[in-house]
Amino acid sequence: MASCKHTQLWLDVSAHAKEAGYTQQSSQQRLAATQASGRCSKDKASSRGVRDAMSATTFRPPLVLPGDELAWDPKCSPQSFRSWKQEKNRNAVTNRRRNVYVTAPPTLGKDRGCFKPDTNLKPMPRPKLQLPTTTDVIDYLQSFYHGMPVKVLDPPKSELVPWYVGEGSKDKSTRIGLNVSGEFVTIRVRWTDLFAVQLNLNDLLDAAISILPNDAYALLMMVDHDLYEDEEDDFCCGRAYGGSRVAVVSTARYNPRLDETHGVDREHAWSASHCRAYVGDCCAPDRKKSKKRKLNELEGPVPADNPMSSALAAHIACKTKKDKIAQKAELETLWLGRVCKTASHELGHCFGIGHCTYYACVMQGTAGLPEDARQPPYLCPIDTAKLLHATGAKEADWIRAVMRFCYKFPEDRLFRAFAAWLANIMSTQFLLTGVTGGLGARVLNDMLHIHHVPPANIIATSRSGRNRQRFEALGVKFRVADYGHPDTLHTAFEGAENLLFVSSSERDTPKRNSEHENVVAAAKQKGVGRVWYVSLALGGFGSGSMVGFQQAHYQTEEMLKQSGINFVSLRAGVYTDAFPLFLNWYPSSVEALLPRLTPSVESGRVAWTSRDELGEGIATLLAKGLDAFPSIKPQTDRNLILLTGPVAESHVALVDAINRARGTDIPIQWLETQNWVEASAKDDICGKPAAWFQARVIWFQGICDGDAATVDIALQTLLGRRPASGPETLQRLLKKDGDYTWHQNHMSVGK
Repeated sequence: MASCKHTQLWLDVSAHAKEAGYTQQSSQQRLAATQASGRCSKDKASSRGVRDAMSATTFRPPLVLPGDELAWDPKCSPQSFRSWKQEKNRNAVTNRRRNVYVTAPPTLGKDRGCFKPDTNLKPMPRPKLQLPTTTDVIDYLQSFYHGMPVKVLDPPKSELVPWYVGEGSKDKSTRIGLNVSGEFVTIRVRWTDLFAVQLNLNDLLDAAISILPNDAYALLMMVDHDLYEDEEDDFCCGRAYGGSRVAVVSTARYNPRLDETHGVDREHAWSASHCRAYVGDCCAPDRKKSKKRKLNELEGPVPADNPMSSALAAHIACKTKKDKIAQKAELETLWLGRVCKTASHELGHCFGIGHCTYYACVMQGTAGLPEDARQPPYLCPIDTAKLLHATGAKEADWIRAVMRFCYKFPEDRLFRAFAAWLANIMSTQFLLTGVTGGLGARVLNDMLHIHHVPPANIIATSRSGRNRQRFEALGVKFRVADYGHPDTLHTAFEGAENLLFVSSSERDTPKRNSEHENVVAAAKQKGVGRVWYVSLALGGFGSGSMVGFQQAHYQTEEMLKQSGINFVSLRAGVYTDAFPLFLNWYPSSVEALLPRLTPSVESGRVAWTSRDELGEGIATLLAKGLDAFPSIKPQTDRNLILLTGPVAESHVALVDAINRARGTDIPIQWLETQNWVEASAKDDICGKPAAWFQARVIWFQGICDGDAATVDIALQTLLGRRPASGPETLQRLLKKDGDYTWHQNHMSVGK
């Protein structure tokens, strides 16, 4: 099914489920299964259990397509949280037995070259892919089983060695030895058409039991060879002896180069596995697909207002790479994701968790690789209850831990979609101020349409209730928040976990400080989790700028510090977009006037920053959180993050950019300070007074002293690309609109 648009999601079991004899339990039964009592009680049920057990847009039912595990065994008994908890043979996690160990795949010892874990398919596509690393798998399991120490078994080295049997034995070619820390175990082997050799799964599990440390809760043995369980068995990618607390996972069959051989449809791997067109095609393979596909493509984009739709949108956003090196990296991460998913599944059995029959879930059984690719990486609410009970972790901490891992691989469909799904179920409430302005509007837009934050998780605010309809039409909540009226702030900040605090537009510094005091006091009283204050980058990471409005920012940062609130100050680079204000430039200007100062304005440098890119970066930081960007660390006791353009350039560079963009040749006229003030006020189109320009002298002096010259890489990290320089942004703006203006340059200012 090439180029499917995935425009509709299937919210139910497939049409084949009824034919197979599978019926999903009722919502009340599923809700009761999340409870330790085994009974459904709204008073005692967790909010997540109530919401998710009832919602197919958070947790899909199993598809039960032809050939799936549940199609073969539709009456498989479900395991509720209560039955799991009461299972007598379940191994409890204790302080003495808490570690989860992982062994790296065994290496080949002397004379074992014929036992390489290679495929028999010749020739295999090149370049050869790098196998998933044990380190990456451990990192994933450390996040998935958050609260449990996950570590490599020390000493980690194991190797396959010759196995010598009695003289005259005919069994020499069908056995090999596994040496792990001096412990030798015989492993049966066999040859297949697909792989050079397969290792016997049961023998490997016996080997795992023999090396299980005393302080281990469980042990996972990784192998790069293909596996088989018995002579009738074709293959097995993983298996656990749950009661013995050991598991084995093979990387071999998950090699993306073998997908065509195994019939794996990458395009419809999770989270696109519930694509309506795909499910229909799987259940009715003989129907005419092309006609249905045409109709499907006309149905419009999938709304990203729930966990599954958010995951699908993230899946679709990951485009297949055209560059060969990028393609190789893409396939290697795909391989890793598949192994991580199976490793978490098999270890789940060591925790006593059985195969899930309630939902599509990582603990669901699988009958083959095509179904394996369709399974989600998450746990259903019933199995989540088991996991959190076993590990002792809090759900929010578990979600953040898994998201941190997923964010390491932003271009991988599985991990990116998983992160989007997790972000959606967290229900973090973001309260955004300043959304009627350009920066706040961009932050809101990107959170909704780029990061797919559920609209219900966003609270937009404004001084006036007249804006309510405008924002509620977007699906977001709306509240009035007037910095000058503390009562509105106390109401608005209720339940907010992340507050984007855009500074007041009040130009009178004492009034501005008073308004900011109101915001800080209300945020503290209402228990806001974190305040993200949008400051200005004058002074870099220091506090030495003498520019008046920067001094006001310093005072607000001090308020936040003294309040004890969890806060971050986002010191934003100077907007390139405001160049008409800084140059007092109008589309009709025939020259640019600049004052003579010491050091010179020409030598002063500014890390000009695009407002749109700044909004994009802040939206990314809010949506993903600081944990997603370990290289970005707030500095000083004021928790400063600088968000600037990539290079610091002068005002003169902006004048040159104006001329290039408009094909003009306006000159720069340098005037002594007082002459500049008088000439600027005399000829100003909007009638700004001399006092206004006198205040601008302090701005220019700060620039000359290096206030705005500091460049930091944080914005580039958030964007995932080099930000535009000042001249680049200016030229883009003027090419789009040759008569570009900036509102603050047209303010009505009394003389």
